[in-house]
Amino acid sequence: MRRFPLLLVLAALLATQACSSDNTGDEEEADEDPITEGTWFRPAVDDSWYMQLEGPVLSEDFVDVVVIDLFNATADEIDRLQAGGRKVLCRFSAGRYDPLAEDAPSFDAQDLGGEIAGTNKHRWLNIRSPRVRIPIAARVRTARDLGCNGVVPADADNYLVDTGFTVLASHQLTYSRWLYNEAHRNRLAVGLANNGGQVAALIDYVDFALVERCRERGECDRFAPFVAASKPVFSAEYKAEYASDAGARQAMCTAARAANFRTIVLSPALDGSVRFSCDG
Repeated sequence: MRRFPLLLVLAALLATQACSSDNTGDEEEADEDPITEGTWFRPAVDDSWYMQLEGPVLSEDFVDVVVIDLFNATADEIDRLQAGGRKVLCRFSAGRYDPLAEDAPSFDAQDLGGEIAGTNKHRWLNIRSPRVRIPIAARVRTARDLGCNGVVPADADNYLVDTGFTVLASHQLTYSRWLYNEAHRNRLAVGLANNGGQVAALIDYVDFALVERCRERGECDRFAPFVAASKPVFSAEYKAEYASDAGARQAMCTAARAANFRTIVLSPALDGSVRFSCDG
């Protein structure tokens, strides 16, 4: 199966951006107004969905939207999923560094912060650095060139954790607004991944929300503005009780349906081993 070479995209971006910036500082760029006019895919509030980041996606028969991992994606798989009328959203990290990612060499060492516990030497990115935007923009363009209908930039809430850098909520907004507009400039749908604390400031920049464990954590109300704005909330729950106990799952699903969220129960490994939908 064929893959689009991400490093070729990155090389082109480095060449085009070298003339416009020396990319040596941490200065903030001005916030951008949201890009709202365009021909990209816009999911509906009642679209069904599924997410699988590990292994071939086989359990997508009854959904409108499938979320897959950008680095595991192939154009052949995306073509297969889309041939059945599905839209494909490609997920990647926008806030952390993975030393095993194929574009890992493109990140500057001085932009790598603290190591993230429980990971294989992942580290937080300095989202204030303009250097970081180059490989992240390359990921957006790779999603476009692979044929993804949209992107889910995960880990876009660095202001909430100790990254090793000074990252304020305002820095996160500036970075996220640039990133979401970058997706729209490439005619891709884009979603807010978690980050319930900045919904009001970012909802106009995105087309949907993808939230995890909001029922388990009691945070779902934060994302209600999406439904009011006719934008879907794709909600994933991983609590073992929801998979093993039909009563607990039914109670959770009743609340999810009342909020008009599209909620599914998955394995934390996101490998397709567990799947329940609150919408049948």
